[in-house]
This record gives sequence, C-alpha cells and structure tokens, in this order.
Amino acid sequence: MQSIFRVYPAIDIIDGQCVRLLQGNFSAVTKYGDPVEVAKEFLHQKMSWIHVVDLDAARTGVQTNRSVVNKIAALCRQLNTKLQVGGGIRSIDVAVDMLSSGVDRIVIGTAAISNPSFIEELSRQFPGRVAIGLDYRRSLHDYDSNISEELYVAIHGWESTSKVLVETVLEMFESSDIFGYIATDISRDGNLVGCDIPGLFTIASSTKKSVIASGGISSIEDIRDLQRQSNATKNLVGVIVGKALHDRKLKFEELSEYL
Repeated sequence: MQSIFRVYPAIDIIDGQCVRLLQGNFSAVTKYGDPVEVAKEFLHQKMSWIHVVDLDAARTGVQTNRSVVNKIAALCRQLNTKLQVGGGIRSIDVAVDMLSSGVDRIVIGTAAISNPSFIEELSRQFPGRVAIGLDYRRSLHDYDSNISEELYVAIHGWESTSKVLVETVLEMFESSDIFGYIATDISRDGNLVGCDIPGLFTIASSTKKSVIASGGISSIEDIRDLQRQSNATKNLVGVIVGKALHDRKLKFEELSEYL
C-alpha cells in the first residue's frame, strides 16, 4: 500500500528565533518570531508532523537551541503530533538523547557523509527513526556557471559542498534501517519557485527508501504536482513547507487533506 502523502510544516531556528534563509545563505535571514509560538500556531491545525531544524547546530555541530527544541517536543507530545528534528546531530550521544526525549525522527546530513558507520549503528538501534538529509547543489561552487546534471551533497549547514554525489549516498544506505531521505535543492530553498521535480524523480527512482521533498514550495499547485509525482514513484511520501506558510502564501485550510 502506498504511504499517505503528507505536508511537514517547518520551523528553522537561529539564535532562538524562527527564521527562513534564502538558498541557505546565513546572511539572508527573515525572522518570524518565537519558534515555540510558531509551533503553537502550527499545532492548532491538528497536524501529524512538524519539522524543526536547528540551523546554528547545523553550522557548528553545537546544539545551542536545544532548549527551544525541547519545548516544541513537549508541545508535540501533549497534542499527539510527531516531531522530526535536524541540525548538527553528529554524535551517538546527541542522537540517542534526542530520540529518547520526545523526538520521533532525526535528520542527519553532515555526519552521514563524514561518518557513514555512525548512521549504520544508529539506524540499527532506532530502525525507521533516522533520515538522511540530502541537501544538494548542481555544481561544486556557487560561482560555477557550468551547472551539471550531477547532484552534489552540501554539508555543514550548506556552507560547503562536498564532492560526494547524491547517488553515492543512496547506494551507501540502501540496505540500512534508515527511514529514508529529506531531499532539498538548495537553489530553490526560500525562493518560492516550486520544487525540483526532475531531481526528486531521479532520487526517488534510485532508492526503495521513503523520500520527503523540500525547497521552493509556493502554492497548493506545487504540492499537487508533487503528489502526482508520488503516484509515479510510490516512495515520494511528503513535502516540507516553510516560507510559504510563514509568509501566508499557503493557508492551512488548503492543506487540510495533507496534514
């Protein structure tokens, strides 16, 4: 049976504030206030999941916003909403602590590239509760005008692009017990220009694991386009939506069937 296609409302955090970045650029920040208050607004809609990213931790590996994440986790538990958290999770101790204290699924990016055995060990201990963050660019350098069809994985809060290809990561973890992948085209993130349908199709068609799309959603039509794509690939199971919700481009009433 095909999984339900879900929308994951997103809360990104910098310095204790809910923010959105433009294409992962830490100097292009839009602030939306207290993340806990934003979470309360989201939770009022009786959704299944919330997606939270500690961008400070993604950049440095230090969990500076953990107290805020814990408050959101407590709210989610009260309302029977599941919580997916990413950002700077690079050690077993941090991962186990999160998964044991109210976080339902964690998203790991940098450590999946630098320490694959960490993912293998963690997913054996918590099967189905670890996702890999596949944040990708189509060139190795922002200034490179030769955009390729290859998808390169970005690391360290998107501040650097590795030479590791997305397809290599998919091969590395296909036999593991991970949940799947959060796939983000960085060039579209925060741009409200729609998701990278070709890239997502390539990713979803190259794995049997679940794939959640991210980056660029601007309207209900973008979400419907993805849902149609999910009918073709079967394992594209959802999409993360941030800026479009914060900027009121998308209303929760439009999303009721996906929450």
